[in-house]
Amino acid sequence: MAKTIRLKLKSSTGKAFTISMANPKPEIEEAGGKAIAQAVVDQLLEDQPLTRTIAECTGVDIVDRTVKKIL
Repeated sequence: MAKTIRLKLKSSTGKAFTISMANPKPEIEEAGGKAIAQAVVDQLLEDQPLTRTIAECTGVDIVDRTVKKIL
């Protein structure tokens, strides 16, 4: 089972894009997880660490998937 946190963002030109990171802290799924995610988004919006300008965050998801090898 592999978990990924996915930040859904929109650039200043209106183009949607995502940032995905493996192995999010388990706390992100607990009661205070929304505040943790919001703090990360706020920091990204403040720091603008990418070559494109982040205008807004449209959502944050935890993706949980199981990979089953068959060959």
